[in-house]
Amino acid sequence: MVHPNWANDHLEAPRHRAFLAVALVTGVLSLVFLPLHLALFGPTPLPLVLLISWMLAQWPLAHYLSQTGRLDRAYGLSAFCFAAFLGAMAYVTGGPASFAMIWLAVVPLEAALSGSRRMVLTASLACAVVVGVLYAVAPASTATNFSDPFLMTVSGIAALLYTGGLCARLVADMKRMKTRLETREDETRLLNQGTGNLVLRCCESGGTHFVGGNPERFLGTTKRQLRGNWLFQRIHVADRPAYLQELSEARAGSTSRRSEFRLRHGANEPGDEGTADYIWVSAEAQPTRARDNKGDAGLLLCLSNITERKEADQDHDLACTAIQEELHRKNGLVAAAGVQLRGPAENFVKLGNLLNAMPETRHEGAERTRAVVDELMRTGRQLMQTVDGLEETAALDAGLRSLDITAIDLQEALEIVGAEMQPLADSVSVALSMSMPHCRTTIPADRKVIHNLLIQSFRAMLDNAADGDQISLTASRGRGAVELTLQMSVLAENDNRNESQENAFRFTMVEHLCAMQGGVTESHVEPNGECRLMLRLPCAAPVSGYSEPEKQDKTPPARRIA
Repeated sequence: MVHPNWANDHLEAPRHRAFLAVALVTGVLSLVFLPLHLALFGPTPLPLVLLISWMLAQWPLAHYLSQTGRLDRAYGLSAFCFAAFLGAMAYVTGGPASFAMIWLAVVPLEAALSGSRRMVLTASLACAVVVGVLYAVAPASTATNFSDPFLMTVSGIAALLYTGGLCARLVADMKRMKTRLETREDETRLLNQGTGNLVLRCCESGGTHFVGGNPERFLGTTKRQLRGNWLFQRIHVADRPAYLQELSEARAGSTSRRSEFRLRHGANEPGDEGTADYIWVSAEAQPTRARDNKGDAGLLLCLSNITERKEADQDHDLACTAIQEELHRKNGLVAAAGVQLRGPAENFVKLGNLLNAMPETRHEGAERTRAVVDELMRTGRQLMQTVDGLEETAALDAGLRSLDITAIDLQEALEIVGAEMQPLADSVSVALSMSMPHCRTTIPADRKVIHNLLIQSFRAMLDNAADGDQISLTASRGRGAVELTLQMSVLAENDNRNESQENAFRFTMVEHLCAMQGGVTESHVEPNGECRLMLRLPCAAPVSGYSEPEKQDKTPPARRIA
């Protein structure tokens, strides 16, 4: 019968059950006593009718409490009902001299069980009104005289017993409340010992009150040393403006605000001699609806120690700085090595041209000499291409040169690179072919970077190729990107084919150059030696007359670069 709102409450549910039990038992006793009196003593007198009516009136009170859950009102109504019963009983049993007058002192005590000061004052006023009416209105001549001393004694003893029962219920409620408070305090103490955070309440006046947490562990000091506006005094001077700004925004808005600042740690206070020890703290300020006894809503401030995270971030930043410095140093070494290698590479090409111009190389029977000269020139060109890629990458990484983004005609760039790579492909008997859309495609990129990217991509394929293999390039356009796919097809078995591990440097350079242009790369090497390299580069808006490749009626024919 307990109302669902209070059925699981460990403090209020027993009070509800006690009220309901007394009301139900009182009503049952009235129904048992009335038939017995009629059977044994005959007609019931008027005072007994009033008593039975008051006892039966407890059932509607129990029903009201079960339906509404308002225990304070139920006790108040019970006190008013008891006062009305006592006034009627005194009126018919002698007026001001009635034995029922002493019972009026019990009414405020019963109203005190409601826990409402208003109910107690109203019940006391009701008793005073009853006494005034009894003195103002003389009892009727037919009123029964119950002013016998024995009856007065029995009434006094009954009043004492009834008052003792009410006091016992009141003491039981207080003991239950005290036990519950002690349990809550123990749970709060355990929670404060087990948490590393600190929860505070900031008032509009500037004061700070503890809500939860362990200040001894968090701040390294005791609560007695934290008085007044201690939080603001312990914040680092440089972080105070940001802290006040976050508090102001949290008060003005309805969402939580988070800030980070340094907080003084230890027993030393501002102004003391010595070096202060500070910890990094993350504070989340959010408005609270609960108000204190002065009506101040304030802010709920949750403090978390983030010193370890800040130290880890600082170590990470130092490590990143050291890595950047090391990369700059290595880029400088790579750039210097490129400068030193460029001279020998150019000498290889010049020496090959000189040997080709000599009569001894062009007469019949000098095929072996011409083969050596061709290999010398091929090696020189390969070395020059590698040096160009290294110098370009090192210059961009070291900040010696910035990207110059312009509109690049992709088909023109591919034709230039194809013409440059054709002699190297012919020297190893590898066929090159390209397939591109009918329309011209423009991409925003740095011309030198794109040139080196395409050169290194073809070189990555050629380094894995052997005699008789074929390398094909397919260009297609998707949504906001151009995809270049290089496929090396193995047409014949060759035991002298390079392993893919030896070409990892080339693929790394391709990936790095492509990332500089905002693109991505995908590479895959089959066990039989076939390679596939895909470059996805961002492109500009479509040119007029452009149609999607998948909507074309015919696929563009492949053409061989001569």
